[in-house]
Amino acid sequence: METIEDATTKVITGIEKKSKIVTPKERNLTAYHEAGHAILMHVLEEHAPVNQVTIIPRGKGAGGFTMPLPDEQIMYKTKKQMEADIMVSLGGRIAEKLVLNDISTGASSDLKSVTATARSMVTKYAMSENLSSMSYDTGGEVFLGRDMTSSKDYSEQVAAEIDREVRRIVDDAYDKSTELLEKHMDQLHAIAKALLEFETIKREEIDLVFDDGLEALQKLRASQEGETSSKGGLDLSKKEDEPTEEEKVTSFEKVISDKTEIEGEKSTEAEETLVEDKETPKEEA
Repeated sequence: METIEDATTKVITGIEKKSKIVTPKERNLTAYHEAGHAILMHVLEEHAPVNQVTIIPRGKGAGGFTMPLPDEQIMYKTKKQMEADIMVSLGGRIAEKLVLNDISTGASSDLKSVTATARSMVTKYAMSENLSSMSYDTGGEVFLGRDMTSSKDYSEQVAAEIDREVRRIVDDAYDKSTELLEKHMDQLHAIAKALLEFETIKREEIDLVFDDGLEALQKLRASQEGETSSKGGLDLSKKEDEPTEEEKVTSFEKVISDKTEIEGEKSTEAEETLVEDKETPKEEA
């Protein structure tokens, strides 16, 4: 099962780049960034729970990742689920600002996801409270100069209203995410420290750190390492029926002694036979 999960992770996020040199400052930033995502995945019931968090670089430019795993397969997403997606995507950027009092370019892909989701909620799925229940997503693209742009079947006034609604959705999600991370600041620090120490933690370990703190995970990892060492030791330990080194030496000496006695007896018998042959007169022809 673990091999399948590792293969799935490799396909989705790329191969691990453990040889990549990461400065302590960047490593710390990545840990808090990913911890921010993980905390919100854990506390938001509308979002799939976190399955794995790592600060090991993967793929192209990814300093780490936080991967969710739904408990069940879904066909549709509700408005609350899409809002939760936006909140989780903003979690990394907010954690950086709250803890490090700075922000980084590491949230670029998160911000693209936030913008795309919020705009789809307004223009494609009519999830805005201030616009009519109609789709503003025409889907048509026109080549203009060097870039592709979408054709619009609505006025500039409606376009401005769409922009306001997209901004409102993102701002509301930002405020809610900030409030949740401030509420769970102790857990944010604990998960970030766990990532700095172990680099990768799984779902059960995240739950453990969130509920019982970093020390609980440290004890769990120590006990797991102890069991592994114990199992390895059993393979190298002597079996109950296996003789000791002293018994082996004594047995070997006995074999050599027995062999020497047998060869001595054979030599004596051969000498006696030779003497008898010399003493026995030959018959004349």
